[in-house]
Amino acid sequence: MTDAEQVRDPAVAVRGLSISFPGPDGQRTAVGGVDLCVGSGRFVSIVGPSGCGKSTVLRALAGLQVPDAGSVAVQGADVAGRPGSTAWLPQRDALLPWRRVLGNAVLGAELHGVPVREAEDQARGLLARFGLAGTEDQWPSELSGGMRQRVAVLRTFLTPAPVLLLDEPFGALDALTRRQMQGWLQEVLAVEAPGERRTVVLVTHDVEEALLLSDRVVVMSPAPGRIVAEVEVGFDRPRAATLVADPAFVAQRLELLAGLGA
Repeated sequence: MTDAEQVRDPAVAVRGLSISFPGPDGQRTAVGGVDLCVGSGRFVSIVGPSGCGKSTVLRALAGLQVPDAGSVAVQGADVAGRPGSTAWLPQRDALLPWRRVLGNAVLGAELHGVPVREAEDQARGLLARFGLAGTEDQWPSELSGGMRQRVAVLRTFLTPAPVLLLDEPFGALDALTRRQMQGWLQEVLAVEAPGERRTVVLVTHDVEEALLLSDRVVVMSPAPGRIVAEVEVGFDRPRAATLVADPAFVAQRLELLAGLGA
C-alpha cells in the first residue's frame, strides 16, 4: 500500500509547513510550504542539500519546533510544540556521560513513564540483537563511535512511540562503519511484526543510504525548503550493500540526483 492510499489516516501528516528564523537581514524562511504524508509502518527518507530544512521538518514532527504556518500531526494528533509523541534520534548520539550503557538505553522509556525495572529488562533482552551484549555496565567514553550510535538507536527503539524520527544517525561515522550500521538497522527493524511495525522518517544527505533503507524517498529543494520530487523504492528486503551496483538501483539514484539538481 502506498502512502497516497493511506492519506486519509496517515501516521505522519505535514501540511503547508512553513518555518522562519531570525537572520541578519530579517526573518529567513527555512521551510516554505512542505506537504508530507507517511503511511503507518512505512519507512520514508528525506534528502536535500545542506540548509534546506530537512532537520527542521523533523524537529517540527518531534514537537520541538513550532511552525509559523501549517500543521504537523502524528497519529492524527497535533504535535506542534508538544514533544513526546515520537521517538527522536538527533544527529549526535547525545549519550549522558554519567549514565552507563544500560542507563542511557532506557532513558527514553523512562521519560515516557515506563517503570525503570521494566525498561531495564526490555533493554537487556535486546542488547545482543543491537550488538551490545556485555556492554551494559560500560560508560559512553569506553565505546567506539559505532557502538555509541547503537546505544542511541536502542534508546530510540525502546521509547514507546509509534513513530521513529532519525536525523542523520550515521552521518558522523566512517564509510565502512556506516555501511555496517545500515545493514544492522534493516535487521533490527525487520524483526518487528508487520502489524506492529513502526513508522520511520529518516533525514539523510546520502542518496544511496536513503534508497537502501526506505520504502519512499522525498527530495527537498534549497531553502526555503519544499518537496520537489519523490521516488517509490521497489526493491525487495533485505537489501544488501551490493545492491548499489544493480542497474535499477543506479537508475533510481540518478533520478534522485536529478531531483537534487546534481
